[in-house]
Amino acid sequence: MEREGPFPYSGLVHPIPALFRRNAWATARLLEFCEGRPESAAPADGDVYGGIEPLFNHIVIAETGYLRLVTGELPEDRVREGSHRPLEVLREPARWLAEHWTAALATDRDPEAVLPYQRGDDPELMPDWIPLVQCIHHGDDHRTPVATLLGRHGV
Repeated sequence: MEREGPFPYSGLVHPIPALFRRNAWATARLLEFCEGRPESAAPADGDVYGGIEPLFNHIVIAETGYLRLVTGELPEDRVREGSHRPLEVLREPARWLAEHWTAALATDRDPEAVLPYQRGDDPELMPDWIPLVQCIHHGDDHRTPVATLLGRHGV
């Protein structure tokens, strides 16, 4: 494996970009798998986000927010809270996120730098690595209930 971006890591791909590639891959594959399975998308009582479609909308919305914290970028036609899109429409926003995370991670960034992030009315100071870690954790955390919903339907 060759080194990617500014992260020196003994000639290997740095683990941060590798985690983001895996995150994008996992979301894309699960989206693709879930398309065309409406019988498996039905929510059960007590599901936090409802069925599979709301879960994927939440994943894309949150990853867009984490990217905005890091780069200030937002796509023009972004997925917003309360405006749920069907699974097949979420493929393009997920692809856009993968490309823009790759570009953001290829810059000369210092994950240890403490930066002001605008969340709500007042900026907060936090290390640059926090939105990076949260983005990866969040994707993993919310893809798990998708698997649970599929399992309930024998998929």
